[in-house]
Amino acid sequence: MQQGLLTPFKTAILDTGGSIIDDYLWDYGLDIKYTKNLMQNWGTVKDLFKKFVSKIRLTGLDLVVISHEKSKDKNDETIYDLDISGGGKQLLLRQADQIGFISKRDYKEGGKVITKTILTFWPTSTLPFCKNVAGLEDIVLPDCKSPEWEGFLDREVIQKTKDAIASMSEDQVTALNMIAEWRLTIDALDGDDDTILAKEITETYAEVAKLTPEHLKKQISAYFLVHLKKIGWKWDKTANENKGAFVNTKPVVAETKPVEQLKADGPVNTPTESESNPAALTEPKEDLFAPTTETK
Repeated sequence: MQQGLLTPFKTAILDTGGSIIDDYLWDYGLDIKYTKNLMQNWGTVKDLFKKFVSKIRLTGLDLVVISHEKSKDKNDETIYDLDISGGGKQLLLRQADQIGFISKRDYKEGGKVITKTILTFWPTSTLPFCKNVAGLEDIVLPDCKSPEWEGFLDREVIQKTKDAIASMSEDQVTALNMIAEWRLTIDALDGDDDTILAKEITETYAEVAKLTPEHLKKQISAYFLVHLKKIGWKWDKTANENKGAFVNTKPVVAETKPVEQLKADGPVNTPTESESNPAALTEPKEDLFAPTTETK
């Protein structure tokens, strides 16, 4: 960049985002001694990556970042994520206008199964990091040896994204970015420690309840409640001495004991309805996120 080597080009492609953060910037941050220990170096890496992206944008270049994926299996689904560590990933998620995922899909055409390479930007439960500010539909990637491949990325993704954003107001772009960021925050609410998760859910609920404007608050709160249902949590107004609290309603898997141990334990108390059927816990009819008015 300092030598002006990128001046003739319209687009800079970074391959890969994980390499520049986990390898280059990590070592560079330690070499320039911005930090005194490894934990503090993550802050340095984030700062260096932010400066790098800002410099690219100042040149007028479009920036495309390629990332490997990492995945984990959960509830019979494979959840994908970007293979980028630390604050660099969060910075990229905030700044990117579009974040897509490339995969293979099988289609039946003329009695034959044809595998196509698909680029999608729509966020789903398995692709929570995706971002589709421009509202682009799924794209079939042409073969890299075909004539259609020439200029494909610029023609079908970059220019269409620019045109879509240019037609939006600043408020619309801000709103879409806000929704995308909150989706990532809400999707991260999960874990096996009920005490920690209950605290995180309660804190997130409090922050969502303060959001403005109201139409964005409704969209984000609706996504929040759907996510809670998906992970087996809900609001119970009778909990916490009738003050209300978010509780885990997933059935507890009973420990299997040998017959001798069961006899030694003695008779088992009959469970209440809420204990034997967690779904029977009372769910408030009122909108948890409805605005409240104070009576004086």
